[in-house]
Amino acid sequence: MPLPEIADDQEVSASSSIFSEVLMLEPHVDTRFGGLEGYIMRTTAGRRIYAFEGVPYAQPPLGFFRFRPSVPIEPWGGMREAKKPGPECLQLSPPKVLRVVGNEGNTNSKPADSFYNDKI
Repeated sequence: MPLPEIADDQEVSASSSIFSEVLMLEPHVDTRFGGLEGYIMRTTAGRRIYAFEGVPYAQPPLGFFRFRPSVPIEPWGGMREAKKPGPECLQLSPPKVLRVVGNEGNTNSKPADSFYNDKI
């Protein structure tokens, strides 16, 4: 079921009725991989949209799969929170800064677990 449009002058409501259209504070969508729980955000132009962040699109490229074509993600079943960006892929920052960013060297996160869309 598609999510309802959000008009700029429309208030976001958590109340529901079977006779009225409901705008969710935490929108949910079902995908072929499982459910996603997102949020409502405002664009730089002031438009309210439904946002889903940190959605994986492939398995992490670990071991044998390193430097090979991506492997599709397995269904996760149930609802997955999609309110924060996923880990960054390892990459060089702009040339004038000369530093590496991402999670490959970060011991606080899973290595190479970076096959995520920032926002969809």
